[in-house]
Amino acid sequence: MAAFLRRIPLPALVTAAEDATGSKDGDRPSSGNGCLNSSDELIQNDGLAALATDLDETSDNSFCYHAIAIGDTVVGNLSSLIARSDAEGSNDGDGADARSSEWQTSFDAPVLTVTSNTSGTIIASATATHVSLLKGHDGSIIATRQITRSGDDLTATSPGLVFVSSSSSSNNNPQQSAMKDVLVVVCPVQGGEWDKNNVIVISNIDGEALNSSDAQRFREGATNMSIDALCFDTNAERDFIAATLIEGVFINDDAIRFFVAHKSGIISVYDYNIASKQCTFVTDDLFNQIGMGTWKYEEQLGMSIDTNNSRGGLFLVLAASNKSAEATSIGWINVLDLSIAANYPISTAGEKLLSLKPLRSNHPDECVVVAFSTKGTSTRMKRAESPKLFILQSLLGKVGSGCSQILFTVQTDPNVRAVEICSPPAMYASEAYSFRFASKFDGATPNVYKEFIPSEQGKVGTVHYLLSAKNDFDDAQHIITEELATCSSDDDVISTPIHKSLVWLWRCRHILSTWNKDNRASSCDEFQQSLRQLTFGAATGDDQFTENMIAAAEFMLHWPEKGSNSGNIEPSSVSLHDIQSTLSILCSEMKKVIDVLRSSPKHSYLEELNRKINSRLRAIQGLEYVTTLDGSQVHLNDAYLAVDSIDGLLSILVSQAAFRSAERLQKSEYGTSLTPDSISSAALRIPLRSDSTKFLPWLCDSVIPSLHIGHPKLDYIRAWACKAADFYDEEGIFNGIESSISLLKAVSNATTKLSVAMNSMSALPAQVVVAGDKNMHVTDESISASIHHRPSVLKVGIIRGRKIKQGRTFSAQRGGAQPPSCLDDLENIEYDCVEQKLNEATRLKRARELGMSKDCLTLSSYESKGDHYVVKELVKSDLIRTSLDPSTSAMVVDGVKQFSKDVHVDFDHAMLQFSIELGNSRKDDIPHYLHDAKRLAQWCDSPSVMCLIVLSMLQKALVSIQRPPDLSQIAHSAIEAATDDCTKSELKEAARLLSIDYLVRKYCGNGAQEYFRVVRANITIPVSCFAYSQIPSTLTSFRVFSLILRMAFDSSNMCVGMSTLTLC
Repeated sequence: MAAFLRRIPLPALVTAAEDATGSKDGDRPSSGNGCLNSSDELIQNDGLAALATDLDETSDNSFCYHAIAIGDTVVGNLSSLIARSDAEGSNDGDGADARSSEWQTSFDAPVLTVTSNTSGTIIASATATHVSLLKGHDGSIIATRQITRSGDDLTATSPGLVFVSSSSSSNNNPQQSAMKDVLVVVCPVQGGEWDKNNVIVISNIDGEALNSSDAQRFREGATNMSIDALCFDTNAERDFIAATLIEGVFINDDAIRFFVAHKSGIISVYDYNIASKQCTFVTDDLFNQIGMGTWKYEEQLGMSIDTNNSRGGLFLVLAASNKSAEATSIGWINVLDLSIAANYPISTAGEKLLSLKPLRSNHPDECVVVAFSTKGTSTRMKRAESPKLFILQSLLGKVGSGCSQILFTVQTDPNVRAVEICSPPAMYASEAYSFRFASKFDGATPNVYKEFIPSEQGKVGTVHYLLSAKNDFDDAQHIITEELATCSSDDDVISTPIHKSLVWLWRCRHILSTWNKDNRASSCDEFQQSLRQLTFGAATGDDQFTENMIAAAEFMLHWPEKGSNSGNIEPSSVSLHDIQSTLSILCSEMKKVIDVLRSSPKHSYLEELNRKINSRLRAIQGLEYVTTLDGSQVHLNDAYLAVDSIDGLLSILVSQAAFRSAERLQKSEYGTSLTPDSISSAALRIPLRSDSTKFLPWLCDSVIPSLHIGHPKLDYIRAWACKAADFYDEEGIFNGIESSISLLKAVSNATTKLSVAMNSMSALPAQVVVAGDKNMHVTDESISASIHHRPSVLKVGIIRGRKIKQGRTFSAQRGGAQPPSCLDDLENIEYDCVEQKLNEATRLKRARELGMSKDCLTLSSYESKGDHYVVKELVKSDLIRTSLDPSTSAMVVDGVKQFSKDVHVDFDHAMLQFSIELGNSRKDDIPHYLHDAKRLAQWCDSPSVMCLIVLSMLQKALVSIQRPPDLSQIAHSAIEAATDDCTKSELKEAARLLSIDYLVRKYCGNGAQEYFRVVRANITIPVSCFAYSQIPSTLTSFRVFSLILRMAFDSSNMCVGMSTLTLC
């Protein structure tokens, strides 16, 4: 029997107004909070159309597997409704008992949420302000609690209800479970916001006792219930983020693991101990914990706990999206160790997911199943398609092609706007893959509730299990051809991709994934036979055969690099000849299908796919050609096996530093399709650690001559050369700066030759150009246009203008030229011209020969430092070298002077700047500074600069704490060499003050120096007072001191000083 949809009939509903006028069934329980029960006044026509007119059109009814909320009414015991409907349909007279067991309970406000425990013994419902517990067998209210204030603005949120039930509590297990049920209530608060204290936990719910008709047992069950506030302890480093959904599962007898989804898209995990009422923090970001930090939780889909695994596995089922990668994935996460158990990426182009729930597989020990729904997005030109439902089965713990498989597709009514899925509780007495769903319509049309019944067609899950987990193709083929042959539906509502062609597809995948290296001929024959079966079916126009033929071709495109179900192919199992043989077979079969399906909508895609296959085949043939010449072998784990075209092969050869092979490929018959763009793009993949002597012949004799001046790729090649030159010098590999110069010089010369050749061509008439290449059809107009757009080196401006912006140097790029996608690694390169970089490299090499250390400057930083910095560093180096060997002073200084002249830097000005910097850096060691500055002054050619350096020396000496050396001779020389009166006057004054300082330090000690400063206009008074206090009070000593003062001071100052002494 084929799978089918069974409609869930709803009873006639009671309105609150009608129930208030009188009740026929007066002994049914009622609540004191506006709860109304069944009445003899019923609404006909299922009560739905009339009731819908009284409801808000925007409200969505809630339902679970045991109850449905419609407006202000909860309808329960749905199994009885379905049984009654089936009995009435068969006219067997058994419908009366089923009718008596169904129930409905009405409230004085719309019911927003309804849920039940696993066994269905307890139903929980919530309005905007109250939550109620109902008995599962008759709907009578057990308890009601107010969760919000009636005056709050609650329009933005609805209460959240989540039952955490023991997996052993089920209809199949009548014994009471040791673990009682727990109800989690997420209360809405003012303004639609969420609060970390708005979660209530009702624990120790004994569903069997509370649903019992025994009053004593009911009373005991009600007394044992506990209600507590659940407060999540957050990580100290992160505040609590607003929660949107909570899901939980028992992990032992006393603990529940809660998964809390937040508005930000992250999921936090907490463990709650029922006995101690304590909540323990586990992790604040589940996606980061499982290595998917960029993924976010899909709020509209919710999340569920999958307890259907027969081995006791517990899985959190959810959908996550990666906005940056525009990808969505359904994942099963192990509840206990928070690891990924299974994952299925979904292509959601033009669609969005609506609902997601776990189901039970007919192989629950190794498979997990979900039902999800999608809906197309509408555009101005096209209305969105109605939602579709899919049943997906995945193998646990396995990855690869086919490990996840869509088993069924269900098409909904064209007027349906959304679908909500409800899965049966774990261990519930229902068929594998079955589920219920609500179809929601626009306007006042009420929801339609249906149940998917797989019936005998549910064996498609077994087929997928046999193919993907067991590789049992014969049994799978038997099930499809014998047992499922009669399970076909006449309508287009339910379909399955499980088709006999799927077996041949899996055979092809299995043969390729377990390639027999010892019997390659046999493997190749088996592959060809399986592929031909797909070809025969596709040639008949069968869409399923065509789809699986396409799947086989796509699998083969990435084999053996990625095309493996198990991923256990040995590196030496597959040879290039094997790949070439299988691709040749695939090309032949694809051509047969394309010739037959010319009118098929898939014809264009088949042609494009065949083009890719042929391109990959030619690339593998080219790879085999060059490796045969080289005498090398290519293994499975080599990057070569990823090639999909000759262009890609050339790039990989270059990236692997196989330059001779690249040149051979370029010159072979396979290289005829290579364009200058592809060749130059490959050149940009040269590894920076490659020896330039290996690739320069190919780069300069083959790549650059294939371009023209003004070609964007030429800019990128030159920029790459600059980057490589910097790298050689920075890392010191090969010959360091020598290799940098060789590379830059070779690229510069090749560019110059290209320019000369282009200028020569532009001088020739068009007829000569055409005669030189008979395969090129060129007209006079095209030649003139070509010449116009091919400027010479001078016109292009190889050394392009440079701009300075915010302290960063960059080059003006040619207008509109952007690097292609394959040059992502060059995004941050500044496009420096080769000639300028070559000039800098030459200067740097010479500076190092003159004594500058590599630590001071590298090629990459030369431009930012400048030539002036280089000269100063050379002067600094010379000071050190000449202090060790004074005899080399003249020779060393002459070399630096010549370098300064060549790089157009004023040597004397650089000396002055360096002397200033030297003085500022040696304030605590002035004697050593004076020693070095004296040599700097002697090296100067300019008298004015020499005088400035000496003046600075004299001023530094005056403030030195240590006694300075004798500077009288160099001071005298500077005074004699001074060319302007101002500098000469300053030198004389500084020399005179230094003489005074010398006498004061000699006869009065260093203490007197504290009273002596160059800037002081009258120093005789403090110095005289200090000297008088230090000398003995004898006439002879006083006369000696007076003599010293006469020698140092002029007559006027001396008079002031002596008079002061007299007064003292």
